[in-house]
Amino acid sequence: SAGHTAIFRSGFAGFVEFCTHLTLDTGEPLILEPFQKLIMRVYFAGIREIVAILPFGNAKSTLLAALGLHHMLTTENAECIVAAAMAEQAGIIFDQMAAMIDTSDLPLDAKRGIRVIYHKGEGPNRRPLGRIRVISADVRKNSGAIPTLVLLDELQAHPDGYLYNMFRGRLKKRGAQMVTISNAGWDEDSFLGTIRLQAHEHESFTRKGMMNHARVGSMEFFEWCLSDKDDPKNITLVKRANPLKHVTRESLQEWLNSPSLIEAEWLRGA
Repeated sequence: SAGHTAIFRSGFAGFVEFCTHLTLDTGEPLILEPFQKLIMRVYFAGIREIVAILPFGNAKSTLLAALGLHHMLTTENAECIVAAAMAEQAGIIFDQMAAMIDTSDLPLDAKRGIRVIYHKGEGPNRRPLGRIRVISADVRKNSGAIPTLVLLDELQAHPDGYLYNMFRGRLKKRGAQMVTISNAGWDEDSFLGTIRLQAHEHESFTRKGMMNHARVGSMEFFEWCLSDKDDPKNITLVKRANPLKHVTRESLQEWLNSPSLIEAEWLRGA
């Protein structure tokens, strides 16, 4: 509709504005926080690969969901892939997208995959201008996709780097980009662990506050975490490593004090 014209502007400023028109499950609009804007500025600057590691509960899936919807509404013939180790995990982002569509009055149809309602052509030539596909790490079923955007969730849970590299090899065909957001992994020898190690050892690596950053080839790497010297039970420090404002010192302290706490999980999530 004509009322949506100003919302669907491309570029970083257009995305920030678009997010304010999205309604979250809390009933509030999505107002991007500084760390989210930092990641998105890099994306809209055209960086081909972005990998961001964040602790639990820092709205990773929400950010990917918003980016996917904006991409659908600003990219001709969009082919957006939402990928995760398991279909259930990828479905979390899809469900967030569908909820945003329902509550935010977007011209998208989420009944059979997310598709743009606007069509091109007339009569039998009418066709959708884009779609979002949700897939898992079963690469044998997904080798033919040629995306315009790949949203890769929870890389730490992937069994290997095959899915990542499969889509990485297809980015050039349509000038696509890939955004990966994940929690820290358990295994330093995993694919995500290997990426992290290369970033930490790269000459471009810097640490500012609780954020690690590096530019390795075509990849921009971000990581919010404690350093090896930080006390993982210092709630003030842990909060600084959790940049989302809704992650409070009180909620972190409550988690730390829980009798059911698994220390290894705390170290990953904090």
